[in-house]
Amino acid sequence: MKVLIIGGEGYIGTYLHKHLITQGLNVEVYGNRGLDYNNLGREYLSRFSHIVLLAGHSSVQCCNGPLESPWKNNVRNFKNLVDKTDNRQTIIYASSASVYGAKDVKRLYSEDEISIDFVNNYDLTKVSLDLLAMKFMSEGRRLVGLRFGTVNGNSPIIRRDLMINSMVYSAITEGHITISNKHIKRPILSVRDLSRAVESIIKTNTHSHIFNLASFNSTVEDICKIVNEYTKVEIIDKGNTTGSYNFAIDNSKFRVLNNFAYEDNIHSVVESVIDCYKNRNPKIV
Repeated sequence: MKVLIIGGEGYIGTYLHKHLITQGLNVEVYGNRGLDYNNLGREYLSRFSHIVLLAGHSSVQCCNGPLESPWKNNVRNFKNLVDKTDNRQTIIYASSASVYGAKDVKRLYSEDEISIDFVNNYDLTKVSLDLLAMKFMSEGRRLVGLRFGTVNGNSPIIRRDLMINSMVYSAITEGHITISNKHIKRPILSVRDLSRAVESIIKTNTHSHIFNLASFNSTVEDICKIVNEYTKVEIIDKGNTTGSYNFAIDNSKFRVLNNFAYEDNIHSVVESVIDCYKNRNPKIV
């Protein structure tokens, strides 16, 4: 068994790489922002039993402008990767829970639902990616789609623009936390739970599923209160703005099928981020 992480030098990939190695797996990493994984050849890819695809345009902001660039990266390159691999191999790809939108914020969205309220380039490419993956699965390909909640937590390379990461960074560097849309609800996935989930998929040989992954669902306000318990800084409330995702997801499918327990909560994620910023000197992007 050998694992390839495409996009393994970013925020998620650096943590995942270290985690899988510590769990005894044989792991190789490909890719940084200067490399195009579409250039990987069939012979090279054939060496791996599992390919974890993290490369792509990973946010609404990344996908602003013409559709051509995110479409090529998020959809075309994925199709080409599937075409260059075979039925013996499993591809685990990063999707996004945010394509659900917010038709009804009082309930949890399952994997069977796609409901887009905010149509933008990011949404279009992620929905197309999932639909294309479903087609390949129906034809016998071994794929696993992971619809992440917003990923947060410590890593050797940490993104400061994500919800908990951003609040803690602002508290430490600016002495305050700025929030807006405090009542919206979002699923949060710790990078540790994400890595444990990928490990579980590899070791149990899971395939042909799309899973929601979230350590917990919470409002912006509740997260901010926990961050403030640790940092004791001023909270600046900017009120409500338009165009924000507001939804919660059901994470039970992966828990049941893979006998998986999410281990992180708001407190543990906040603590890990504070520890990361203050003591571990990460590369901050």
